[in-house]
Amino acid sequence: MNSRWVTLVSVSLVAFASLVIACQFKHYNGVGISSIIQSYFRGKQQSEIPSMVDRNQPASGMGPELDLVLPKDARVFMPDMTGPTNYGKIGYYYHITYYLFPR
Repeated sequence: MNSRWVTLVSVSLVAFASLVIACQFKHYNGVGISSIIQSYFRGKQQSEIPSMVDRNQPASGMGPELDLVLPKDARVFMPDMTGPTNYGKIGYYYHITYYLFPR
């Protein structure tokens, strides 16, 4: 009785995974929705870049570089980054805090 449930769960998981993969291939439009195959090629391309700073450069700017350069006990102060008047800078704030905090 127990092996029937294991078989049923296994078959349903395989069917669900197949459905997800088929939907990713069918609904890919080339604009920004990534499929499994494209994720593989992107990962292979990123693994060929030797420097961690160069690998993250287009997306996060100077965050990883500052993390490597600053000592672990450094205090970081970022003026004019939060508040309603500085809402345009909120993206920079989140990227920098991701790499620099907690210190």
